[in-house]
Amino acid sequence: MDLRRRLRGPAATRGIIAVGAVLLAHGLAAGSLVFLQTSNSEVVLPGTVVAGVAVGGLERAPLHAEVDRRAEELLNEEVRVSVTPGTETDAAPSARDGSSAVVGAAQLARADELTESDELTVITDRRAIGMTVDAAAAADDAWSLGRRGLWRALLDQLRARTGTPREVALPRDLDPDRTERWATSTAAVLSHEAQPAEVELIAVSSPDDTRIEVTPARSGARVPAEQLRSEAEAGYAVPGPLEIHTSRQVVAAPTTDTDLDAAVDAAELARSGAVTLRNPSPGADVELSPTDLAAILTVGFAPDAPEGERLPLTADPEALLDQLGDALEAISIDAEEARIELQDGTLEVVGGSLGFVMDLQSTADLARTTSQRTSAREAPLPGTVLTPDATRGELRWALMASGLDVTAGIVLENDTEGDDLELSPDQLTELLEVTFDPDAPVDEALTVAADGDRLLELLDEDVLAAIVAAPIEPRFQVADGEVSITEGVPGTSLDAELAARRLAELATDPAPRAGTLPLRPENPELTLEEAQELGIEEEVSSFTTSMVAGQARNRNIRQAADYLDGSLVLPGERLSLNQAIGRRTTARGFGEGGFIRDGEIVEVVGGGVSQMATTFMNAAWFAGVELVEFQPHSLYFAQYPVGRESTMSGNTLDVVFENDSPYGILVTTDHSDTHVTVSFWSTEWAEVDTWTGQPTNRVPGQLRDGFDVNFGRTITYPDGTSTDESYFHRYRPENAP
Repeated sequence: MDLRRRLRGPAATRGIIAVGAVLLAHGLAAGSLVFLQTSNSEVVLPGTVVAGVAVGGLERAPLHAEVDRRAEELLNEEVRVSVTPGTETDAAPSARDGSSAVVGAAQLARADELTESDELTVITDRRAIGMTVDAAAAADDAWSLGRRGLWRALLDQLRARTGTPREVALPRDLDPDRTERWATSTAAVLSHEAQPAEVELIAVSSPDDTRIEVTPARSGARVPAEQLRSEAEAGYAVPGPLEIHTSRQVVAAPTTDTDLDAAVDAAELARSGAVTLRNPSPGADVELSPTDLAAILTVGFAPDAPEGERLPLTADPEALLDQLGDALEAISIDAEEARIELQDGTLEVVGGSLGFVMDLQSTADLARTTSQRTSAREAPLPGTVLTPDATRGELRWALMASGLDVTAGIVLENDTEGDDLELSPDQLTELLEVTFDPDAPVDEALTVAADGDRLLELLDEDVLAAIVAAPIEPRFQVADGEVSITEGVPGTSLDAELAARRLAELATDPAPRAGTLPLRPENPELTLEEAQELGIEEEVSSFTTSMVAGQARNRNIRQAADYLDGSLVLPGERLSLNQAIGRRTTARGFGEGGFIRDGEIVEVVGGGVSQMATTFMNAAWFAGVELVEFQPHSLYFAQYPVGRESTMSGNTLDVVFENDSPYGILVTTDHSDTHVTVSFWSTEWAEVDTWTGQPTNRVPGQLRDGFDVNFGRTITYPDGTSTDESYFHRYRPENAP
């Protein structure tokens, strides 16, 4: 009941009227807005201005383009940083007059060339200092005018119809990180470090040209980055060019004239003369010329030192090492141990000198301090002295205690029929080896020794042969086609090691000195039974070549036959004719004879022995043994078989056979004025069939024709197997001179 009464009362009536009025007004406003928006639904309201630029009537895309252009203009607006002179109370005034300069960012490196009294203006833009512009937000705000909220949009539309301009802000901000980086980098390039004075010694080849170059000290300047950052933060959003004013704070030079004068004086004194550091050992002294000193000494910088000492003279050890170069080997040396030198029958104590290892750093420092003296520019060389284990004095005492004497010879007496062994003082000093033990008692410190091999080297072959008796091997003798064997005879040999030890022991005894020669029995290599088991029972091959009586070459052939006669070749062994005959010298009974050299016959000592090569080679050929090496003559001689013949030379050509039979082989020779014969004695075990082809490809010569020939043999063994051998040789023609 009450509710109905209230709804029908005057207050209710007034409320209903008010609501109706509001709804009517809202409807009228909405209708008016629709009517007004109809004329500018696709453009910005007239009178709209963004950051001072009219954009009314623009469609949306041109609106954004215009706002972007304006934003770019704002970002490109000039920022001028003016640096004014700083206070110069802590630095000496510049010799230059004050001036001003305007540079771009790319030229800021020139700032360190300006003095404290110069004024500098740096021009950049707002983008560089970190300013950002939100063009999209500004364009959206301009476009939203007349389009947001009923009454607000209606008000925007009415204002536009009355010509009232509407300013839209272009949001600007400052990126703190970019601003910090700009302020720091700009302050750095506008500042420059204070520099100490520099003094440099210039080393040249001539000491008189060694010079000193001086670079004066320079004060520095500092532009505070925090001031640049603060000014940028305060003014970046203000329209128009941004002026930032700052000043450089002068930084005093880290050295003074007092420091410089002291450094120059030290450098002048260093180059005024040479420095000598004396080596306490036999090693070389360190000699440093003014040029050397200039190369190793430098003037450093010690900022914490007192005034007058901030430019100290220093020495570079590596530079000293370079200056010394190869001379270092003569400066740092090893200690030389004392030793006894035995030579030519004399004994001398040598060596025992000190060694030395230079301390590089200490030497460099001492070279510097010594270079600051006005006189007596010498000092002991720093380093470690090396002491030898054995000194001369110690060795002399040990020598006296040992009784070693090399001034008299030593005799080792032979108890057999052989000669005594006598060593002269000269031989004794060549044989003995003396060592010293510094830790042993003085009477035991010296050790005298000798080596058996060295003793044998000192003894002449004839002397050694007279001392010992070589064993005689069982002898094979051939008489009337029968082989007999004579039993061998034992001999003696020198015990070289024991003899050397006795000589060393006797060397410390007083003269005259004698001892017993140590000999040991030496049996033949073959016993009589072993010789009998070799099967040397019959002649298995023999070959004879003829000689013209009275020729000089015959002497060499007979001499070679005598050296070869009686050679014994055991199963599996080889016999070299060159080794069996030995060197062809006049001392061994050889004379001159013909020899083919480069296709010509010349006279040489031992010439003609190649006939022995042919005779020996054919005896081996028909014995059926393996021919390891043979070489026919280059020219053909009619007295030899075609192809099946050989030459020899002491240096390059040889005849070698290997006894591949199971029996021993005895080689005997026989000769006269007209022939020489080589025979092989053994047990026959192979049959040999030989063949020689007809000469072909004959080449005429005035003295001898040249031609080709093939030859060979077939060897048949007791088990029925056989071996075929074939050879080819080409003889050269010989023309008359």
